[in-house]
Amino acid sequence: MKRFIWLLSCFALVKAVASFSQTDLYNPAGTFMDSHYMYAVTSGDVYNDGHPVVILGDEANRLIFLEWANDSFLSRDTLLLPFKITNQIGVFDLDNDGIHELIVSGYDAYQNPGQIHIYQYAQDFVSIWDTSGVIRPVFAQGDLNNDNNMELVICSSGDVPSTDNFFTYSFQNGTVRMEFAKQLKDALGGLWLNQPAIGDFNDDGTSEVAVANDYGYTWLIGCNNGVYQQLKILNMNQGNASQAAAGNVDTDDADELLLGTNNGLVRVLSHQSNWNFGTDWSADIGSVAYEIEVKNIDSDTQSEFAVLHSSTNNWRDGMVSLFDDASQNCKLLWSSPLGAGWYEFHLADVDCDSSVELLVIEDKKLTIYETRLQSSIRGEESQTKQLEYQLQQNYPNPFNAGTTIAYSLPRAAHVSLKVFDAQGRFCCTLVNSLQREGTHTVFFDGSGFASGVYFCKVHMGNDFYQSLKMLLIK
Repeated sequence: MKRFIWLLSCFALVKAVASFSQTDLYNPAGTFMDSHYMYAVTSGDVYNDGHPVVILGDEANRLIFLEWANDSFLSRDTLLLPFKITNQIGVFDLDNDGIHELIVSGYDAYQNPGQIHIYQYAQDFVSIWDTSGVIRPVFAQGDLNNDNNMELVICSSGDVPSTDNFFTYSFQNGTVRMEFAKQLKDALGGLWLNQPAIGDFNDDGTSEVAVANDYGYTWLIGCNNGVYQQLKILNMNQGNASQAAAGNVDTDDADELLLGTNNGLVRVLSHQSNWNFGTDWSADIGSVAYEIEVKNIDSDTQSEFAVLHSSTNNWRDGMVSLFDDASQNCKLLWSSPLGAGWYEFHLADVDCDSSVELLVIEDKKLTIYETRLQSSIRGEESQTKQLEYQLQQNYPNPFNAGTTIAYSLPRAAHVSLKVFDAQGRFCCTLVNSLQREGTHTVFFDGSGFASGVYFCKVHMGNDFYQSLKMLLIK
């Protein structure tokens, strides 16, 4: 997406005119300005202290770490990178040890090989793994082989016909291992893969990868019994599928595949059979979709999706729009024009207030939008607590014989609670089944275990991953 965008001077933001419940869904609440162009934005608990931060990547070899609190940005840290342009940033717990890793990809020149670095924070940011040689690398993270450990999927968004451009890596017990590498090339020889999307499209409990290129083709890659294979290559013949995203944006249990095209549509596709997909509905954005992000912003049973796109045939006229499913059709919730240098956006609750903020980069400026509909979207705080996935710290902790873990589900979902020791070795399974909506408790009997630190790795539904640190003392 970013190679289409020239860096021009910022124009002023214009307040959104579309409405949600007769009120603007998002309004600009603050900005962060810098002397350098910004290229990537994300957020996450990278310091592992329970407080998410906003992370920016700029053209000066830097990551900038900001806290959003009391309607203002506070600078927390910077990190110098080994490349000039930051292509993508992510914060994930890759090895399910309860510690979040920081993943950064970048490059120095347009078609030169780029790098991906993975950092952990321990009084400072320490690089624990890196790879190079991939042109303008992009990535996604998810459990592809159903082993309750996360895989990192890396794709090349460049054009090198003689090399692999799709890779998966696993991280276990401090070891990084390449699991799969393949060259994905369409019938016309086109490469140029874009950011991969990971979702459970056929609702079988195992996730797949969808990755689109600039020429209208989308590959589906899956893993069965540890063996990766190409499941399908889609050519929808209705505009180039330049971007792919995944998430449950309707009322069923399976994830949908969202494809942004060059003919003014974002198409919402669902799996039918034998990895064939059909179009459920489409969002008319008028022009080219450059980025799609799926996020549940109102705590109901389905997610919404936001699109960064051009507002006219001139791709310099930026727009960000938010859509929802309404009776198997598309409903525009909110839209706002951007300046000519629009570049990247991100949806996340960056201040832990149970509402999802929208962050948008325009050249040298980051703008944060906050919702003004906290009461109508979220309801009362007590009701919100019933609608969210929740995991409570085990009690007692430390414990000497047994301890109880409590968790809540906003709707029926598959729940997995497994215990590992401090070295990452599997100990036992506490829960691995479909659970009803509501609050549940499970007892961990430590009588047969030695003293030490244990981690309970928890997966609930498709989106909730967390780890509890438990201390057993005898």
